[in-house]
Amino acid sequence: MVSTREITDIADGASANRLILRITPLVDGESGGGATRDILVAEGIIGSPEGRAIGSVGDVRYRRDIAQIWQKLTGQRTRTGWVLIADPEAEFFDSDPNEIDLVNDATLTSIYQVTIPANTLGTNRVLEANIKGDALNASGGATGVTLRITFGGVTLYEDSTGNNIALAGDRRAFNLRLCLANRDDAALQIGGGRFTIGFPGAPTTGFGKLGNISGDGGDFGFVQSTVDTTADRVLDVLIANSVAAATVSFRKKLAYSKIVG
Repeated sequence: MVSTREITDIADGASANRLILRITPLVDGESGGGATRDILVAEGIIGSPEGRAIGSVGDVRYRRDIAQIWQKLTGQRTRTGWVLIADPEAEFFDSDPNEIDLVNDATLTSIYQVTIPANTLGTNRVLEANIKGDALNASGGATGVTLRITFGGVTLYEDSTGNNIALAGDRRAFNLRLCLANRDDAALQIGGGRFTIGFPGAPTTGFGKLGNISGDGGDFGFVQSTVDTTADRVLDVLIANSVAAATVSFRKKLAYSKIVG
C-alpha cells in the first residue's frame, strides 16, 4: 500500500540544465518503494531565453545563471514572446541623501534621478519614490514652482503650482510621493503621485508648521506611457522656481525609491 511519496530534485542525464522533480511512491512509509516518475518543471538555460529558446505558449524556462523564471506568453514554436515572471534576486532600493538647493535659479533642474535596471519592473511591479525637503519664499511676493517628471526620456507629468507660495521668513517642508507601474506589459506604464508644500512657521524642532496640516498641493496622474523596461531606464524629477532670487529657495534634502510587487 502506498502511504506517501518522496520528492527529490534531480538533474536529467541528458541535460544538466533541466529542473526536474523525481517522485517516488513509498510503501508503508519506507524508502525504495514503487517505480519513480520524473516531472519536468522547467528547462534551464544560461542567459535570457528571448530570441534564443524555442517554445510555445505556457512553456517555462529557468534561467540558471541569475535564478530567474521566464514564461512564453505568445507564439507557437518560436524564439520570441518570453516574459520574466519571477526574479527572487531582484531587490532594488536607492537612497540619495545629497542636498540640492535651487536658489537664485528659475531653470528646470533635476533634484532626483535614478536608473531602473532592465527587467526590474517585470510586467506588473511598482516603482515607488519619495522626495523630501523644504522651500523658502522671502522675496517680497508670492512665488511658485514647476514640476516635471520623466521616465526613459518621456515626460509623464508637468504642471506649475502657480504663485501660491506666500511670502514668509521661515522655510516650509515639502513632500513628493509618486508611483509608476507596468500594466501587465513590460512596455506599458501607469501611475501618479501627490505633491504637498507645507506651512511656514517656527516649530519646536525642525522646520515647517503643523498649525494646518492640510498643506498646499494635490494629487496628480501620469499620462500612460509605452517605455520598454527591458532596457535600463531613468526616472527624473525636475523642479523650477517661478523667479530667480537669492531669497527664493527650493531644497531637496532626501530622496529614495524602491520596487514593490
